[in-house]
Amino acid sequence: MKAGDALAAGHLLDGRYRIGKVIGVGGMGRVYLANDSRLANRPVAVKEMMVGQGLQEQKAVEDFAREARVLAPLSHPGIPNLIDYFAENGRHYLVMEYIAGGDLQGWLDQRGAGSRVPEAQVLRWAREILDVLAFLHSQTPPIVYRDLKPGNIMIDQHGRAMLIDFGIARFLPPGGRGTQIGSVGYAPPEQYLGKLEPRSDLYSLGATMHHLLTGRDPQLEPPFSFPSVRQLAPEVSPQTEKVVMWALEQQADKRPASALAMLEAIPTPAADDPLPMASAEAHPSLSTMSTQVLARPAPAAIRTAPPAKPVPLPAAVPTVSPTAKTADLKGQLKPKPRQAVSAARPISSPAPRPPISKPQMGPLSRLVGAARSNGSAPAPTVPTASLICKNEALKFGVSGVKAIIGRHTGPADEVDIDLGVLKVGADRVSRRHAEIIKRGEDYYIRDLGSRNGTFILGQGRLGRDQLYKLEDRSQVVIGGATLEFRRG
Repeated sequence: MKAGDALAAGHLLDGRYRIGKVIGVGGMGRVYLANDSRLANRPVAVKEMMVGQGLQEQKAVEDFAREARVLAPLSHPGIPNLIDYFAENGRHYLVMEYIAGGDLQGWLDQRGAGSRVPEAQVLRWAREILDVLAFLHSQTPPIVYRDLKPGNIMIDQHGRAMLIDFGIARFLPPGGRGTQIGSVGYAPPEQYLGKLEPRSDLYSLGATMHHLLTGRDPQLEPPFSFPSVRQLAPEVSPQTEKVVMWALEQQADKRPASALAMLEAIPTPAADDPLPMASAEAHPSLSTMSTQVLARPAPAAIRTAPPAKPVPLPAAVPTVSPTAKTADLKGQLKPKPRQAVSAARPISSPAPRPPISKPQMGPLSRLVGAARSNGSAPAPTVPTASLICKNEALKFGVSGVKAIIGRHTGPADEVDIDLGVLKVGADRVSRRHAEIIKRGEDYYIRDLGSRNGTFILGQGRLGRDQLYKLEDRSQVVIGGATLEFRRG
C-alpha cells in the first residue's frame, strides 16, 4: 500500500477491525465503516489520520491523541462511545461507535441556501444538545466543546441529536486561557481572544439555533451580527426568540449562567414527528477531521489583542502589506461529500494576452474524474467558471457546486482540478489542497488543510477551512502556480 492510499475493503486493521468502505474524507485522512471481528462483527467508525514528519503534523498527532483522552472517560447517550485508539503503519486511528444518520450541515446543504427547520424540531434538538453540554461542563475540570455548529451535530436514525468530532474540545485550564480555535460565524467574541468559557458553547448553540430557525448562514455574514429571530422568521414564538438572542449576547456574563439555566428557559416543544434526515452514507458522522483556526479580525468593540502580523507569501509571490484587508475571509465550511460532480479539464491554449477575454473551451486533453468509487469519470458538464495558469497556458474548467483542487496520485483520490499536470510547483500541491464552492451566483475558495497553504494575492494566506469570496480575475496561489479565477 502506497502512502496516502485508502485501506482496501477487507483489510484487517489491528488484527480486529475489518474495513468495509470509505464513508468520509477529511483534510488529513478518512473515515471508514468497518466491522469489529471480536464483537459479533458490530459496525464501527474508524477515523484515520495520515501525517508526515513536520511540526504541523506532530501537532496534529497531539490533537488526535487529545481527542482520544477527552472521549475515553465520557459516557453519555448524546456522545459516540470511543472504542479504541492505536497507530499502525505510520497512521493513527480512532475507533468509535458507528451512528447511522446525518449531520445537520449536510441536511441544510442538501436543501439549499435559506432552508429552515420547524421550531418544534429545533427546540427538541437544542434540549438534547444542552443536556450534553451540561454533562461536559460538569466534568472536573469542565470540558468546553468549542466548535458547536450544524456540521458537528449528528442526527441519528431515531432523530436524536448527538455531538460528534471532539478534536478541539478542551478541559478548562486555570484562568480559562486557550487557543484561538473554533468556527467563524458560530464562535463567540471571547474565543477569538483565546479565552475558554463554558458559556461560549451556549453562544455557539444560539448561533446554530438562529441559523436553523431563520435560514441565515452566519458563516457568510459579518461576525457577531445576528438580527432578531422574528425579524427574519415571524412564525417563531417570542419565548424561543428570547432564549436564542439571550445566548447570543456578546458578553459572556450576560448569557444564561449555565447549560441547565438555558435548558430551563427553552420552551418545551409539542410532540411531533422528527424531521427526516438523509442516510448515513449521504452525510456520515465524523466525516471531517478538521481543526479550524479563527481569523483574527474582531469588531472594534472587543479588539483587545494586538493586531495580527501579516502572513508571508511564498518566495515567488509579493509580500502582503500589513494593512491588507481581510474582511472577505469570514466564513468556514467543514469538508463534506460533494453534492454534485464537477469536471475539471486542463486545456492547452495559446499563450495568454492581457487583458484576458472570456476564454473559449478547446479540445479536452485530459479528464479528471471525481466519481472514482467505480473507477469511471463523470459525463462532461458545461463549465461555469475557470482557473487559468498563465505561465503554462493551461485552463481548468469548473462546473457544479463544488470542485476539489489537488494532485491526482492514485485511483482513490477525489480530485476535480488536477494541478499535478503543472510543470512547475506541482510537487508543492497537496492531494486535497483546496476547494471551490458555488453558492448562488457567488464562488468561494477555501484551503483543506494543505501542507503549503493557499494564498490570495494582495490578501495573504487563507486559514484552514477559511472561505474567501472570489471575484472575476482574483489571483490564487497554490503550490508554485498563480491561477487567475474567471467567471463564465
